[in-house]
Amino acid sequence: MYGLVDAGADTQWVRITPVREQIDLLTDGSDLKVTLQNLDTGREVTLKDSLFTRDRSVLNFWTDEPVVHNQTYLLKAELPGGETSEVTVTTPDEMPVPKVVIFTAPGLPPDYFVFVDKNVNLADIQVKYYVRLLASDLDVERTFSFAYRNEADIIDDFPDHYTVKIDPNAELKEIERQVLLPPGGEIEVVYRQVYVATSAVEWNEDIESLDDIIYTLPQTFSNVNNGLGYVLGIDSKYIPYRGCLDEDSYPIDCGEEEPFW
Repeated sequence: MYGLVDAGADTQWVRITPVREQIDLLTDGSDLKVTLQNLDTGREVTLKDSLFTRDRSVLNFWTDEPVVHNQTYLLKAELPGGETSEVTVTTPDEMPVPKVVIFTAPGLPPDYFVFVDKNVNLADIQVKYYVRLLASDLDVERTFSFAYRNEADIIDDFPDHYTVKIDPNAELKEIERQVLLPPGGEIEVVYRQVYVATSAVEWNEDIESLDDIIYTLPQTFSNVNNGLGYVLGIDSKYIPYRGCLDEDSYPIDCGEEEPFW
């Protein structure tokens, strides 16, 4: 059981799989009941299942039931025989909108920073690139993510914020390194945005990104009762990869935006 209960998202997705001897031995999800209950209000909804197949088949359960900030939720999975696994998580207060601040100086490339209010439990900062890989017989869309959470710090110059410097040139070079295009191919950056998430609990400093919850956490790292996995309550926001200024040329946040893809 892996995933996020996100007060900042319009749809909740959780990956839940019955324990089995073979990784490809997977049901279609019809015999697995998954519910999400708000323990503060008592309201309970049943999640719908979707079978995803990419590198391997996985069961994702989802709901578009609104999740509220600063509430406690019980996520439960039950098999027909009565076996259950469950986890209780709490969503954080809504975080102030982070901002991207760009500093410029004559003759030098601009410096990009992400500022996040220091009074939150910072769970993730990612820069997301949405690109098209183009060649004579190729037109593919891909997303690349760059994790910065473990580089964020509160520094003397900006004592009210977590501050992290991001580097567009280094990000683009890393994309080029990862992509093996045929001769004449090119990378078109369609859009860039910044993803920031906070949690209601202090987060493990060894974990670089919330993506690790699903893909790379060791099996010993689990908060699921009578099961294996990790589920976390969060608040997340997507913001533009650009700076905004008020009428006095003072940096302000550019507001939220929807995930690009």
